[in-house]
Amino acid sequence: QHPGPALAGRPNGVVVDLTSRAYDGIDAVRRAASAGVPVVAVGQHDDREAREAARTAGAAEVFAYGRLFSAGPRVLGGWVAGLPRGSAGPVEPSAAPAAATHPGAEART
Repeated sequence: QHPGPALAGRPNGVVVDLTSRAYDGIDAVRRAASAGVPVVAVGQHDDREAREAARTAGAAEVFAYGRLFSAGPRVLGGWVAGLPRGSAGPVEPSAAPAAATHPGAEART
């Protein structure tokens, strides 16, 4: 159940697509990480520069799409299991805090 616009605080974690054309992926990582929100970033396997920039910006994990597709459920499941438990549910872009207002951002509980 979505807790509403207040989100009862902040999302427990976000997954950021570094190649999205709807937002700046590195900026989204930086903003979420600076707000204390754990971030997993996903990008092209051959774009090491973007993946390194995401690490520098504060991503806890950075995956190439291939790894996300092959090991994603296990890897993300372990990451999600390690997140602090909160009351935040899926984030609606219009209700998200500034660090996660981009389309595709999802809280993980």
